[in-house]
This record gives sequence, C-alpha cells and structure tokens, in this order.
Amino acid sequence: MDTQRKTIQNLAVTLDETRGQLALFYRTFGEKLLNDSADPAVVSGGVSTENLDLWRSLMSSREDDTRSILDIKAAVTRRQELIQFRKEIAKKIAEENAGYRDQILKLGQAFFEQYTDADAAFFGETYSKADAEKKKIGQLTEKKKKLQNDSESKRIFGKMVDKVKIASAAGEIQQHEAVLNRILEDAAEEMIQTGAIEKMEESGAISSEILQVYTETRPFLDRIDDLKKRTDVLDSDSEAMNEIFKTNGVKENPQRRIEDLHARIKETDNRIDSLCVLCAREYCDKFLDEDGKYLAGKPAKDTDDNAIKMYQSQLEKAALLRTDIFRIRQKIEVLETDLKIQTLERNITVYKHTIEDHEKKISHYNDLKKTLKKSIADAEKESAQLAEHKAEIEKQLGQG
Repeated sequence: MDTQRKTIQNLAVTLDETRGQLALFYRTFGEKLLNDSADPAVVSGGVSTENLDLWRSLMSSREDDTRSILDIKAAVTRRQELIQFRKEIAKKIAEENAGYRDQILKLGQAFFEQYTDADAAFFGETYSKADAEKKKIGQLTEKKKKLQNDSESKRIFGKMVDKVKIASAAGEIQQHEAVLNRILEDAAEEMIQTGAIEKMEESGAISSEILQVYTETRPFLDRIDDLKKRTDVLDSDSEAMNEIFKTNGVKENPQRRIEDLHARIKETDNRIDSLCVLCAREYCDKFLDEDGKYLAGKPAKDTDDNAIKMYQSQLEKAALLRTDIFRIRQKIEVLETDLKIQTLERNITVYKHTIEDHEKKISHYNDLKKTLKKSIADAEKESAQLAEHKAEIEKQLGQG
C-alpha cells in the first residue's frame, strides 16, 4: 500500500508537470492563432472576432502603458539633467554678477575720480552723495588713527576703552564704504542701462581710462545675458517635461506612477495569457476531445481538412499532451480504486471478525439465558413448597 501511495504521489507530480506543459503550449499556440488571425497575409480564422478584438485592445493598452513608462523614465532623467544644468548656470551667473559688480564699481570710481563740472548733468547728484560719504570715511579714518595713537600711551583700562571705540569707528568706516560703493555701482549701472556711456563715447566726451573700464564691463553683461537665455531654454525644457508627466498621469511621484503602470501591465499580461489559453483550447476542442482523441476519428496527418492541416503539428502536440494527461489520470484512478478496494476488503475482514465475536457472545448469552430460566423455575418451585410449609405450620398453631 505504501508503494502504491508513493506511486500515486509521483504520478500526481507528473500530472501537474504535464498540465503545466499543456498550459504553456496553449499560451504559445493561442498567441500564434491570434497573430495569424490579425495578419492579413494569413487570416486563419482560428479565433472568434470577439476574442481577436479583445486581444487587440489588450495589446494596445499594454503598448500604451509601456510607452508611458519609457516616456516617464526619459523625462525623469532629462529633468535631473536640467536641474543640474540650472545649478551650474546659476553658479556661473553668480560668478559673472560678482565680476560685473566689481567692474561697475571700478567704472563708478573712475567717473568719481575724474569728475569735473562738465559731468554735473549726468553725475553731479551721484558725485555729491559719494563725496559726502568719502568725507565721512576720511573723518572716521582720522578719528580711528587718533584713537590708535592716543591709546599707545594709556594704561590697560584706557586701552580697553579705546579698543572698543576703535572697533566702533572701523565698523562705521565699513558701513560708509559700503554705502559709497553702492552709490557708485548704482550710478554706473544706470548709465550703462540708459545708454548714457554710449552717447558720451559717440560725442567723444569720455576719457580713454573710463572707456577702457567700460569696455571691460561689456563682456560680463554679454555673458550674463547669454546665461539667462540658456536658463530660459532650460525652463522651457522643464515645462515640456512637466507636460510629459501630466500627459502620462504623473501627479507628484513619477516612480509611483511607473510602479502603477508596471502593475497594470502585469494584470494585462495575465489577461492576455488567459485569452491565449482560451483561444488555443477552444480551437483544439473543435478537433479533439478531452482525452486527446480526434473527433473525426483519424489523426491530423491523415485528413484532407485544411483547417486541421494548417495547424497539424500543434494539434498533434495537443493530442499527445491530452492523451498523456488522460492516461496518467487513469493510472492514478486505477491505483486509488485499488487502494479503496483494499480498504474495503480490510473493513470486510474486520466486520466478519466482529460478527464472529458477536455470535460467540450471543451463544454465551443464550446459554446464560437458559441457566437463568432454570434457576427461576427452581426458585419458583422452592418458593411454592415453602409457602405450603408455612401454611401447614400456621394451621397447626391455630388448632393448638
């Protein structure tokens, strides 16, 4: 029995493997049937119009989702590149701006240092503000020097007090220098933006020194302008990437959308696989029964039916696998039936032994029954005799 059970287990494994081979065959054959039915050059008619339309719809959905994944991945990569490019350009713009600020400060200082009354129309107000700051700086510088000189002859406490005053004066100097620089920078930048310097150059009312500084300033503006144009292009590209995300259903997280699309493709693939299996099975069912026998009574190679001959090798494969499955199932059924018979035979033997035991018990109880009946009869006879004896005694007592 153990050997039979082991054989059944091995056959069950073989049955599962063969069923798996048949399912894989159905998947491959069904795909071929659908492709042939969709190909104008073949048009086998092996599947129904309904199944063909469903297959086309599923394949189209899968292609769209796959394309969306590729588009999203490309857009993510491009967006990362754009972010990096933008950082690099922003860094370059900051560097160029720093160089530009230094240059226009030089330009403003050149105008300030070479200022004459002839420049009052375009630089007079600026010169007055800058000159006032220059004088304050000079006064504070003299104050700082005096404090430093006086501090040398003082004691420790006096030096500590002067140190605070000197630091305060130095801070004020820096503040006024910053204000002076801003005044000169703003003035120079305004003259550049309004074209005042170009007009002065055209009229010859500008010195060669100032013109040289201005000439050195122009490349900074050109480079900054070029960088800003490149930034605009990057912004345009970024907007295009955002539009791709929007078109492909990305809300916030592109990776989450990709995962959702992968899950949907997996579901679609499962539906396509199921449809392929269904189409192949339905086609084979037209010519084969479940046991692998040809409904026409003869194999595909011996028939003149073109519908059968078109997929002769596939039908032969399906017939072989179905026959194998049928035979394995029969072997399993024979073994399982034999096991059931053996079990029934063992039960019958047990039942027979039980009956024999019960028959022995019945015989024993029948003998016991006879013995008890005899005992009852003997007891009843003795009881009657004793009753007569009792009555005789009572009678004798009455006479006395």
